[in-house]
Amino acid sequence: MGIKTGITIFFDLFFPPRCPVCDKILKKQEKICTKCKKELKWVKEPRCFKCGKPVEAQEQEYCRDCAGGSFHYIRGFALWIYEGAARKSIAAFKYRGRREYVSFYGEELMKAYGKELKRLCFDAVVPVPVYKEKERLRGYNQAELLAKEIGRALNVPVKTKALLRVRSTKPQKGLDYKERQKNLEGAIQFFPDDCKGGMLGRILLVDDIYTTGSTIEACTKSLLQAGAGEVYFITLCTGKGC
Repeated sequence: MGIKTGITIFFDLFFPPRCPVCDKILKKQEKICTKCKKELKWVKEPRCFKCGKPVEAQEQEYCRDCAGGSFHYIRGFALWIYEGAARKSIAAFKYRGRREYVSFYGEELMKAYGKELKRLCFDAVVPVPVYKEKERLRGYNQAELLAKEIGRALNVPVKTKALLRVRSTKPQKGLDYKERQKNLEGAIQFFPDDCKGGMLGRILLVDDIYTTGSTIEACTKSLLQAGAGEVYFITLCTGKGC
């Protein structure tokens, strides 16, 4: 028995893989239980040309937020609608220490968008930062874990400290678009020590949830000011467009 095989058997025995939605123990080779997979609401066409949210009509090019706002990123990608099973899974991933779910998330993102992401030839993958106190309490930045999965799959360097959240902000939930922008003003800054020579080329931002786009926009502006050529983003979940 090889060392790697022995370690795998040990972890499977004492830490068996669990469904990233209901947390029940999975059967061998399963990544998610059949029932929960059916409950995930996947983002499908038609979708917004800008942020990737699903929209109601095929002839509709942009969701309401993108039609009425001015975003500096090029395009966004998202996997699921942020409700039901997806909301439950991300809450466990984000707040209850279920960081092992990230391997499932990374696989599903690459299945959905891997070919397109590879075609775009990114120069760096950058996670959306969380405030240091929040990261300390949580034990990790969920966006960073996800960014590392994506960077590994794309064979692209991950710049985990390129962006820093330099002050605490109010929870974005419950704030309108203008309040969200004001809340994030000056909160996210580029950190040059992690990126000698600046942040050049095409960048892929990574976060867990996209709603109005204010956080992604704040990160995008910081990267563009630092010299990035183009910024795209990818998230696990997005809100519904209209």
